Amino acid sequence: MKSEGKKRVLLTGTCWYELAGLRHLLSAQGYDVCYILPGNLCAPDDCDLAIVALSAEPVAGWGRHLSWICELREKVSGEMLVMVPEKLKSLKILRNVNSIYSGRESLQRLSFYIDAALTREPVHTDRFSLTESQRRVLKRFSEGDGGKDEPLNQFQSKPWLYRQYARLAEYAGVRNFRMLTLAGLDKEIIRMEKIQNIS
Repeated sequence: MKSEGKKRVLLTGTCWYELAGLRHLLSAQGYDVCYILPGNLCAPDDCDLAIVALSAEPVAGWGRHLSWICELREKVSGEMLVMVPEKLKSLKILRNVNSIYSGRESLQRLSFYIDAALTREPVHTDRFSLTESQRRVLKRFSEGDGGKDEPLNQFQSKPWLYRQYARLAEYAGVRNFRMLTLAGLDKEIIRMEKIQNIS
């Protein structure tokens, strides 16, 4: 139950020390903190902010968390802040999440982000979606045509394909296409696109 006059913050994540630090920071600032296990979608609907703490997770395979982050976003009515590894701090795939925050930044900056998220009006943004051309490029890569058999940095015979991969990575908010695939974001983007086309 939400304390009278206190802002409620929902906390979830996979790393106990990251969660313990956040809980201490939030409690010290006077917020009512509740915790749910990662992947648990029984989130209280009266929270003002949800923080998903995944900055301690390795970049390799980080994309596996996207589906439950998106599902949690659908359940939570308040703002949402996702803490990510430094290399994913410009991530644009989570467009309907209000703030993406690198876990390597200072506590003072994190406090500022939290205060800003709790005081501003909720902003609803569009979902991440690909253009038809981007969809074809990603499908081409995932089916093994035009890149799976050769290193991503050696496209001498297909410079146009390399440019398309680079644009797709930029659109997703990662440094390059190799980072997109290392984090497993390519598979999650394809999965998210299929779900959006069904609904």
